[in-house]
Amino acid sequence: MIELTPMTEAPARGIALWRYEPPYDFYDGSEAEVPVMLDPANHYFAVFAAGALAGYVCVGPDARVAGEQADAAADDIGWGFRPDLTGRGIASGWLPVVLELLDEVLHARTQRVVIAAWNERSLAAACSLGFDTPVPLSNDAGDWVVLTRARPTAV
Repeated sequence: MIELTPMTEAPARGIALWRYEPPYDFYDGSEAEVPVMLDPANHYFAVFAAGALAGYVCVGPDARVAGEQADAAADDIGWGFRPDLTGRGIASGWLPVVLELLDEVLHARTQRVVIAAWNERSLAAACSLGFDTPVPLSNDAGDWVVLTRARPTAV
């Protein structure tokens, strides 16, 4: 069972300790990210599977990368999963549930994700959810792909 709860200090501190194998170590957590995850403006949520912290999702400014402009017509969404759960297809199965659980904080007709251009696993997961129309974006941190989809529950 997948549960989503507003981010609190304990899961944020746990996420800050996550370490990934290269090249995914680009996503390693840090203590500096804890206050960002706890800032209500960033709408961070902890993802629990069978009662254990499995990942996180955020909606809003922290889901964007430098150089990407806010768009009132789009909800920006970011996600990450515990290192031992990545690369096994598990997160792809959870993401539809996570996005459905986020429905009360998603308001725009369009949803947007930004993924590192080299991250084939996350790109495949996003595409499996219906995100498409890739638009390249580059900044000092690297090359990215911006993907969008129509909000499934949009009116």
